[in-house]
Amino acid sequence: MKSITFSLALVGTLFFAPPLLAIDGPHFREQGRVESFDGASHTLVVGDSSYLLTPSSRVYSHTGKPLSFNALQKGSTIKFNLTMPKESRQPVIREIMVLPAK
Repeated sequence: MKSITFSLALVGTLFFAPPLLAIDGPHFREQGRVESFDGASHTLVVGDSSYLLTPSSRVYSHTGKPLSFNALQKGSTIKFNLTMPKESRQPVIREIMVLPAK
């Protein structure tokens, strides 16, 4: 019974934990300014590069608060992490942190 409780606690921690915080830390590898976001095609343009967003992509404020894709406004500075799925020719953004405006 103890192993089941521990397993459930571990699964809950892995799937329902907030993003890897000190959200401003080394966790985010890329940074740039949003040029455009197309919600219909789930495409985000940062600088000169185009990325895909998936339903599992997550957007957070600099404090770790979850945000919607609507927070991805032109001119916003963001930090983000990418993956390159085998089935896609375009990189997919997993997590995005929207930095506060200066």
